[in-house]
Amino acid sequence: MLSIGWNPFFKNEKRTVEAYICHDYGRDFYDQEMRLIIVGFLRPQANFGSMDELIAEIAADVEFGQKALDETPDMSALRDDPFLAGSGSA
Repeated sequence: MLSIGWNPFFKNEKRTVEAYICHDYGRDFYDQEMRLIIVGFLRPQANFGSMDELIAEIAADVEFGQKALDETPDMSALRDDPFLAGSGSA
């Protein structure tokens, strides 16, 4: 999952790009190259009344996204995309 925007809950003044990694790799991978493919749009940025509301919405977004990636043939086929395997060009 990917968030691109100003994160209104935290009152960010600069646009950020934040990736939420749904898979547990069992190790850290700081300072490593990350390749992402944007495959769809879920919802616009929103503000929330509490941290608990924000966390609940992120959990719902992740559940929706994982289901879409698993059940949508065009999206599930991307698992084998050479770009994600590191053999494609950036």
